Amino acid sequence: MSKALRAWGTCIDCGYEGMLEYYRVEGESYEDEEALGLMMLLHCPACGSREHTLITMEYYHEISENGTSDE
Repeated sequence: MSKALRAWGTCIDCGYEGMLEYYRVEGESYEDEEALGLMMLLHCPACGSREHTLITMEYYHEISENGTSDE
């Protein structure tokens, strides 16, 4: 699995509010500057749910630059 990008959010499954983990999805283009959004795998550390989520390219750049990550 790719490195995790972390950002503050709320889990829609359990209501957890805290740092959620976003992972890259195989086959998705993360370098396309003309894209408006992209798919990521969202993981909740509290309940363990994993959901595919569509985020804006702007938000992706924000969490890539400011979010913490594991390598």
